[in-house]
Amino acid sequence: MENLLRKRGREINDLIRTQADQPVKAEYLKNEVGTAPGMWFAEDEKICVALPGVPYEMKQILMDEVVPRLKERLKLDVILHQFIRTVGVPETLLAQKIDTWEEALPDFLKLAYLPGGGQVKLRLTARGSDSEFLKKELKRQTDLVLPLIKDYVYSTEDIELETIVAQMIVTHELTLQVDDQITDGVLFQKFQAFPEVQKMLLSSKMDFLETPDQSKNLIQIRILKDVELETQQIVLVWGEIRVQTQVKPFPHPEVNRNVVSLVTLNLLRKIILEKWPESKSSN
Repeated sequence: MENLLRKRGREINDLIRTQADQPVKAEYLKNEVGTAPGMWFAEDEKICVALPGVPYEMKQILMDEVVPRLKERLKLDVILHQFIRTVGVPETLLAQKIDTWEEALPDFLKLAYLPGGGQVKLRLTARGSDSEFLKKELKRQTDLVLPLIKDYVYSTEDIELETIVAQMIVTHELTLQVDDQITDGVLFQKFQAFPEVQKMLLSSKMDFLETPDQSKNLIQIRILKDVELETQQIVLVWGEIRVQTQVKPFPHPEVNRNVVSLVTLNLLRKIILEKWPESKSSN
């Protein structure tokens, strides 16, 4: 401690010297970025750790000293996660579709619903001592549940929908012509997070969908309100392929803009897969 403070041009006083005191039963945990040590107490199969310097010193001691000791002295379970990312389905409806499968899950598997931003993320957690067995069981259960919700699943990895679609656009060198009357720029913002996609975006207020361009690299998108049906229309045209859907407006404008953007992205993902099914390998 004296050497460290000398290098910093500081003098030691009595208060600083107290940092060198250590309880008799404590193991010293070296602090590489500060002066006060961490302390490890172990007695009667119980462990107590005292750490200084929140957050920086504490993090260093935790990772360099505490975690290795825990792994060495405790028999810890393996914890593995499998994610299933869905869009376009409310949490309650999703739960109804998979309730029988969920009820049949073994005790060492736990399912969590993580909704947010117009999506629902399913997280299946396996805990036990045999890593290979847990991996196989996670795959088996994932294979069982996917057919039940295949219309809503866009990935079995913890990855955002816009990231997947952006990868597809770049891979196949696509251009998007977008007439967006609903999302107030939210859809464009999701794409503009990827610099390589920005140059592939076109905007248009023209009635271009009546005479779609036959170019294999141009996908035309229109998002508009249908006043008569009190809904929102999303239409994608790619040469001879045309897909569309309706989305009921959400009361909260911010939520509505995000949901419409996500539904549009998922339609775009599906229309690309229709021409290039091999793109699934990137998901």
